[in-house]
Amino acid sequence: MTTYTAAAAIPTRPANALGWSRQKQIATGAITLSTLLAATDVIKMCKLPRGAVVTGGRLRGSRLASGATAASQSMVLNFGLDASVTTFTGTNVTTLSTSTALGASLIPNAAAVTDVKDSGYNWALGGLLVSDGPFQVQDDATVKITVVASAGAGSFVSGTIYLDVEYYMGVHA
Repeated sequence: MTTYTAAAAIPTRPANALGWSRQKQIATGAITLSTLLAATDVIKMCKLPRGAVVTGGRLRGSRLASGATAASQSMVLNFGLDASVTTFTGTNVTTLSTSTALGASLIPNAAAVTDVKDSGYNWALGGLLVSDGPFQVQDDATVKITVVASAGAGSFVSGTIYLDVEYYMGVHA
């Protein structure tokens, strides 16, 4: 397992929490990859402050594969946090269960998604956001991408991944 860390997620950088309560905030992480990702690799993208109410976000990026077909490249990604959360319905979700809080089993280079190889991707986040609505982060958290599966090393090229997480603070910070 290799861990990659975007500038917005380095340990000494605090989570962005400034602003008025209920004012929309966006935590953004960006990282350029130049090596093939393998299963269990983790990409730390950005940080969220304790008390952030996550309402949405997007995964964007450039193509991560070259070659004749997108089928030669495939990757399955999970998007989550390293902190516990409370859902809109009041359910507490432990840290052990938040690895897919923002999305599970997204496939950025699948054969069925032919435009990914050529032009990149721009997808809304899901996971608990879709099943249970907004959720509140219980402690400062790092938003991370975990590689579930990766195949097709033959034609990998460098690419950039961007992750935007939309949230607001319940109280003025």
